[in-house]
Amino acid sequence: MYQIRIAKNLDDATSASRIYATSWKNAYKDIFSDKLLEEITLDFWVEAFVSNYETHRYKVAILSFNGKDVGAGGYGFSRDYQDDEWGEITSIYFLPEVWGEGLSGQLLDFMINDLRELGYLKIHLWVLSDNLRAQRFYEKYGFCRTENERSISFKGVEKNEMEYALKGV
Repeated sequence: MYQIRIAKNLDDATSASRIYATSWKNAYKDIFSDKLLEEITLDFWVEAFVSNYETHRYKVAILSFNGKDVGAGGYGFSRDYQDDEWGEITSIYFLPEVWGEGLSGQLLDFMINDLRELGYLKIHLWVLSDNLRAQRFYEKYGFCRTENERSISFKGVEKNEMEYALKGV
């Protein structure tokens, strides 16, 4: 049994940050160095998540499964498109212990539906070029790669990302 809630307090921000950090350390083993991943503490994203719910810039949805927080995702207005039609899914992460359980699709559906309720007509996201698993996941749920690519820097490490947009939105 799962439930999804929107982060609203420090406890939620702490839980979401723990999920993100744990997922990063496992999902990105072949994408980022061990040294960089070791620098990501469980509270690495707490401040950003607190800021998000205080400023309402983005929402963070948390999925609980059998009473334990196991997944979290960020979404809101697009950082790239300046019109009001575009919403963006900024991230989705799960604890490795529930990978393959089908919960990711539940959280993604929740975020897409909330973006639609907020009035966004189009939805996009960015995926690391090295993250083939995430690319397959988003393609399975109806996202298609656009022509857009960009370079990002995380803790001084340059990586390429590809944009995906939801078909039929």
